[in-house]
Amino acid sequence: MSKIWIVLVAIVVLVVAGCAVQPMVPASPADNTVILRVSGDLSGLTSPPEAANNIYQVAVTDDEFSPATVELNVGDTIEWLNEGNETHSISFYDGAMDEKLPRQATLTHTFTEAGEFYYYDQLHPRLRGSVIVS
Repeated sequence: MSKIWIVLVAIVVLVVAGCAVQPMVPASPADNTVILRVSGDLSGLTSPPEAANNIYQVAVTDDEFSPATVELNVGDTIEWLNEGNETHSISFYDGAMDEKLPRQATLTHTFTEAGEFYYYDQLHPRLRGSVIVS
C-alpha cells in the first residue's frame, strides 16, 4: 500500500501546486498624464528668450549706400561693407559713430535705442543713409 500512498500524495501535491500558480497578467500601461497646479505669485517667472537679433547688410559703393534706408528693431545690427574702389566713412550726424571704411572692409554697429538715425560719408558727402529703429 505504500506505493498507492506515494501516488496519491504525488497527485494531491500536483493538484495543489497547479491551483497555486497564477497566470501572468501583463501590467497595464503607465499613465503618463501629469497635472501641474500652480498657485501664488508668478511675477518672478521669466519669459522665454527673445528671438536672435538680426544683422542687416548695407553695401557701400562709390555711388551710394544700398539700401539707403534700413528699418530694424532695437538690438539689431547693421554691417556696412565697402564694395567700392575708394575709402569711405560712416559718419552719423549725431556723432554716435565716425569711422573710416577702407576698400573691402566691414564695419558693424548695434542699435540699442529706438529712433531715426542719419549718416553720411565724410569723404564723399553726397552719399547719405538713414536707419529707422523701432
